[in-house]
Amino acid sequence: MDRIIFLSVYQSNRVGVALIDVKGEIHLQNDFFHSFSKSTVLDLVGLINTASTRTKCINVQDVSFFLQCIPVQKILQSGIAYVILASRNEEDGSSAPLVKQYYQAFIDNTFEFIFFTDSQDKIAFSNRLFNLKFGSVPSVGWRIADIFENESQYHELKETLLAQGRVSAAKVFFNNADGTRLTGLVNAQLLRSENNDPLINWTVLDVSDRMEFEERMQAKNDQLAKLNYQMEKFVYSTSHDLRSPLTTILGLGNLLRLDTRDRNVLDYADKIEVSANRLDKIIRDILSFSRATYQNEHVQEIRWLPVVNSVIENHRSHPHFDRIAIDTHVDGDAVFYLDATRLEIILDSLIGNAIHYTDVNKTRSFVHIKIALTVQEAVISVHDNGIGMNYDEVIENIGTIAKSGTKSFLEKLSGDEK
Repeated sequence: MDRIIFLSVYQSNRVGVALIDVKGEIHLQNDFFHSFSKSTVLDLVGLINTASTRTKCINVQDVSFFLQCIPVQKILQSGIAYVILASRNEEDGSSAPLVKQYYQAFIDNTFEFIFFTDSQDKIAFSNRLFNLKFGSVPSVGWRIADIFENESQYHELKETLLAQGRVSAAKVFFNNADGTRLTGLVNAQLLRSENNDPLINWTVLDVSDRMEFEERMQAKNDQLAKLNYQMEKFVYSTSHDLRSPLTTILGLGNLLRLDTRDRNVLDYADKIEVSANRLDKIIRDILSFSRATYQNEHVQEIRWLPVVNSVIENHRSHPHFDRIAIDTHVDGDAVFYLDATRLEIILDSLIGNAIHYTDVNKTRSFVHIKIALTVQEAVISVHDNGIGMNYDEVIENIGTIAKSGTKSFLEKLSGDEK
């Protein structure tokens, strides 16, 4: 609140405010004081050397102005030693002690460290927090570039200030008093002295702790990403290693059927094939879960027929696959962008169940897949004449769908995609 009040007093221009040094040189002034000082010759050194009240009444173009000099050498750590207030009547000038209080609160009671630099790139003054951060009161002639970790960054900021007049939220690295790095967000503004020399007002917020926290979080995220990648690679490699011998077993079963007509041997071959297919489905479910859980989302334009055909081919090893009439129809030409891998997961659950629960007693088994595309949505319908499922089987297969990664896929879709 003190800071806001001081700024409102300075910017309102109801009274003139100027910062001067012991030699009477003006370093900073608002518009009121600038207009006032151009209209008369001010003896600021004489004002400093007057009685302890340091108040003077002067007449400018038949208007009386009251000047009051407020010593602030305890506030500013530099040659700037006084605040001069100029007002059109004595009552406005009587607010000087309050303005001084607000000014002191503005400079010292803030979370930012504040300092001014002159045309020689030297510290003109600094607040209390600045001195705490950098160890001691700056000595005369201390270069501002000395507190920057990279001096070239200071010169880049200064060039921007001279060209644009302002810098906002620039991340800057400073040299802390204990030798550590201090990360600050810098706001800076170019001002002009009475002699039109450039002055820069710097306000810096210390964000070192926040930056350190963000760096630690980023390191942990990178570590988790690496672990996820290793997990995905392990699951894929293991699943691939398991599927290879299963494919061999299924191939040997088919050869066994060609070499014998013994009903017992053929029955054994059928049972081996059924068990191998079940294990193969489990492995594919693990792969689907791995892809849905660990892989980064890769959005691309969906080509519906190739995706559906790829899913159908995954179930070609089913013992009754050749007896099922499967047809796919895509209605509409709206373009959709999704993660193709996760889309395959949900299609595999729908189409796989339709194939798995085919009714072998029917003369003609079928699976009709229809995809209706509009600008708003894509509706996927799978219609089959299989054996169906009772209530317990529905509950069991919903769990299978969830474990296969379909649930994870749905959770990762946005509201529009669902």
